[in-house]
Amino acid sequence: MFEARPVGLELDTVNVRVEISEPGFYEVDWSLNSIPDDWEIKFKESALESINLRNQKSFSIYVDEDRIKSKMFELTINRKSISNGDNGDAEVPFEYSLLQNFPNPFNPQTLIQYSVPNQVNVRIEVFDILGRNIGVLVDEQKQAGNHRVLFNASNIASGTYFYRITAGDFIQTNKMAVVK
Repeated sequence: MFEARPVGLELDTVNVRVEISEPGFYEVDWSLNSIPDDWEIKFKESALESINLRNQKSFSIYVDEDRIKSKMFELTINRKSISNGDNGDAEVPFEYSLLQNFPNPFNPQTLIQYSVPNQVNVRIEVFDILGRNIGVLVDEQKQAGNHRVLFNASNIASGTYFYRITAGDFIQTNKMAVVK
């Protein structure tokens, strides 16, 4: 099952890889119960045209022998009235937050989203299960707003990792899983 929820970004694209063990026809269906009506949701399979998920509740795909191992899909969530926080017209959040990375578990990339209610120095670090610092994703002054950073784990082993935001007096740590 694949689950998505709006997170206050202008445009968010998620690549979804589905493991398929045998050729044949597959039915893809979805539910948009938790996504507001003013959000545009599109789904795209490889080179085919995007499908507006509001207009259709399922579709069939055929997987041939050459594409058995995995199939790539693109999911786009778009709400034009909300900005990503990197410009002056962003909605200002009321509090600090660090959202759960998405997708999780992931391979090799995941999106980490966070909000700051005022201009502040933000530092986001990644740690392994033993507490060793794997890297710093963000270490800079950020304007009030909603922000995001892409974490690429292609150079680290599968396992459990932690990411921590420090923004002024706000500190929060979340867990993520790399699966290769």
